[in-house]
Amino acid sequence: MKKIRFSILIILMFSYFISYSQQNFSLATKSFVNDLNGITDISGNFRLSPSFIDKYALWYDNDVYYVSGLAKINQEGVIKLLEEKGILINSKLNDIISIRVPLEKIQELPQIEGLLYVELGRKVSPLLKDAVKDTRADSVHQGILLPQAYTGKNVIIGFTDWGFDYTHPNFYDTTLTNLRIVSAWDQYKTSGPTPTNYPYGTEFSTEQDLLAAGSDTFNIYGYHTHGTHVAGIAAGSGAGTPYRGFAFDAELVFVSIKVDEASVFDAFNYIYEYAEAAAKPLVINMSWGLYYIGTLDGHSLLSQALDYLSSQGVLLVSSAGNNGDENFHLRKDFSPGDSLQSFVDFQPYSSIPTMWGQSVSMWGSPGYNFKYTAEIYSNTYVKVAELPLFNTIDNIILDTILVLSDDTIFFKIETASSNPFNQRPGVRLRVRNLETANYKIAVKVLSDSGSVHLWNLIEMTNDVGNWGTAFSNPITGTLPGDNNYAIGEPACTESVIAVASYRSQIVLPNGNPAYGNISSFSSRGPLINENVKPDIAGPGQNVGSSMSSFYTTPFTSIATVSFNNKNYKFGRLSGTSMSSPAVAGICALIREANPSLSPQSIKDLLKQTARQDNYTGLIPMTGDLLWGWGKVNAYHACRIATGMAGETDYFYSINSGNIYPNPSSGLVNFNNYESIEKLSVFNLEGKLIFKTEEISETMDFGFLEEGIYFFSLYSTQEVIWDKIVILR
Repeated sequence: MKKIRFSILIILMFSYFISYSQQNFSLATKSFVNDLNGITDISGNFRLSPSFIDKYALWYDNDVYYVSGLAKINQEGVIKLLEEKGILINSKLNDIISIRVPLEKIQELPQIEGLLYVELGRKVSPLLKDAVKDTRADSVHQGILLPQAYTGKNVIIGFTDWGFDYTHPNFYDTTLTNLRIVSAWDQYKTSGPTPTNYPYGTEFSTEQDLLAAGSDTFNIYGYHTHGTHVAGIAAGSGAGTPYRGFAFDAELVFVSIKVDEASVFDAFNYIYEYAEAAAKPLVINMSWGLYYIGTLDGHSLLSQALDYLSSQGVLLVSSAGNNGDENFHLRKDFSPGDSLQSFVDFQPYSSIPTMWGQSVSMWGSPGYNFKYTAEIYSNTYVKVAELPLFNTIDNIILDTILVLSDDTIFFKIETASSNPFNQRPGVRLRVRNLETANYKIAVKVLSDSGSVHLWNLIEMTNDVGNWGTAFSNPITGTLPGDNNYAIGEPACTESVIAVASYRSQIVLPNGNPAYGNISSFSSRGPLINENVKPDIAGPGQNVGSSMSSFYTTPFTSIATVSFNNKNYKFGRLSGTSMSSPAVAGICALIREANPSLSPQSIKDLLKQTARQDNYTGLIPMTGDLLWGWGKVNAYHACRIATGMAGETDYFYSINSGNIYPNPSSGLVNFNNYESIEKLSVFNLEGKLIFKTEEISETMDFGFLEEGIYFFSLYSTQEVIWDKIVILR
C-alpha cells in the first residue's frame, strides 16, 4: 500500500496582511493583493506572468501597470488625494468612483482618509446557455387598440457586452438604409480617439467610422458574437428575415467592455451621458454577471451605482443567471453544536483548458461569525488530511498547500469578518486539485447560530468563470447542494429588472400548442436577504437572432442575408442572456409609449401585467422564485402605459390592500369605498370586462370566470390597481 506523506505549508501576506485585513477592502481586493504579493521578488519588483495579467483587471499604460476597480468615498476632497498619489479617476456616480491604481501604490490605499471601501480586480462574464409573438409585442408593433404602433422610436438602448458586428444589416432600419448604431465605445481598442472624459479605448461616433471598424476588437473572448445576438433580440430590424427584435426602431449604443467591474461602471456612465445629451429615454441591458465575492443581496458598490442611475431615470435590465439546473448552493440554519459538511464537486480539468479549480463563496448572517475548514478524502472517502479550523472573526488572507505523497493540493483563502454594507461575514475558499481521481475535497462549517450560504463555482485562470458545480453527499452525514439562491450580480440589485428564461410557446402544424415551460438553466431566487428575484420571465431558449460575421466558432445558421456584398447569418442561442434583451426591448416600447414613466413605475407595471398560464401556475402576489411575477406581457403593459386601460402615470403596488378577501369566490369588499368614484375590471390580456360608477362596500363579481383580474379603482386624486384571483 502506498504510504501517504502529509505536510502543510502556509504562506501569509507579510507586508500587506495587516493593512488589507481591514473591513473597508473587499474580498476581491484582498484576493488580488494576496496574489500580487506572491509574485513580488525580494526587491519589491512585480514579476507579472501572462496568467496573472489575464486573470485580473490590469491595465498597462506608459510603462506602468494599473489595477482597476471601484471605490466608495465620503468627501470630494479624497479625489484630489487619490490623484496626487497617481491614482487615476475614470468616472463618478454619486459617491462611487472607478479607479485605476498603480501596482506600487496599492499599499498606500489604507492610509487615504475618506476612502470608505475599495473593490479591485473583479471581472465579469457573459451569461449564455418565436419570442415577439409569445410576449404579445406583435400587437404593440401593430398598434392594436393603442394610440399608435410602438417600435422603440426615439428611445436609446445601451448594451454592455462583447462581440459586436457594427456592419450587420440587423442594426439598420427596416429599409436597410440607415444605421441605427449612434455610438460605440470599444474599451479594448487602443488606436483612439478615446471618448471625452474616458482616457482609454476607442470611440466610434459616425456611421463611416463604425463601418470602417467593422467590429469590436479581438479580446478575452476572441471575436465573439454575444453582443450581436443580444442586441438583435432587443432591437434588430430583422433585415428581411422573421428574426426581428422587439424595439426595431430604437437607437443603439454599444460598449465592448473590458471584463472588469470598473470598466462596466464607466460604460454605464458613458451610455447615460450620451442619452442625457440626446435628451432621450434610456434602457440599458446587461447580459453578464458576477457570482464571486459580490454581496448577492443588492448592497455591493455596483448595486449602489445602479440604484443611483435608476433614480436618475435609467431603466436597467439584467439576465438572472444560468445556474437553475446546477445544485451549486447550500444553506444551513445553525443551532448550538451544529455543523455542515459537503463535498465540492469539480469539473474535469481536461474539459476546460483555462480552469484553475473551484471557488467556494460563503456568506453568513449579519453579526454572526462562523468557523470553516476544508478536508481531504481519498477516492474511497477515507479522510487523509484537513486544514486548520478558521474563524470569520479573523480577517484572513493566505495561501496553503497540502502535499499528499507526490501530489499537491492548493488553497487560497480570504475572509472578511463583516462587510460594511450588510454586516455579513464572508469567505472565499479556492481549491486547485489536479488529482480529482485520487482525492476528494469537502468543506465543513460550524456555528452555534445564524445561517450560512455557500456557492460552488468554477475558478478560471482568467477569473471569468460563472458556472456552478454541485455540492454532493457521497457519505453519511454530508449534505447535497440545491439550486436555490442562484441570482448573481447585477441582477440582485433592487432597481434592476432581473429576467428569468422560458421557452416560447408555439403552435404545431396539428394546431396543438407546444413549449412555454421555464428553461431548466434559468436561475431561481430568492436573494440571501430573502427578497424575491427574479422579477419577470422572458423568452430565452433557442432564440433566433443576428450572429457576428466576424465570429470564428462554427454554428448552425438559420437564415442568411446578402448585404453590401457580404453574407450575414442568423443563429439560435439560449440563456438568460437572451431573455434579458427581450425584456429590455419591451421596456423600450413602454418608454416610447409613455416617456414620463419612472424606471420603478415600469418595473411595477411589468409585474402587474405579467401573464400567467398552465406553466407558471398561480403566482402569489409576492412573486415566485422561478418565474418572478410571470411571463412578460408587452401588450398589456403598453395598454396601461398609454392610458388605454384607464391608467394614469401613477402606479401603486400590486397588493395595496384595498380589496379583500383575495382570492375570492366572487364577493369582494372595498376599503375606503366612499372615495372610489368608478371601478373597471380587466382580464390578463388587458381587455375591459366590467365597469361601473355605482360602488358599495361589498360587491358581487360572481359573474367572473375563475382566473386573475385587475381592478382599477378611480378617485378624484389617483388611480389604484389591484390584482385579484377569483376561485371557486
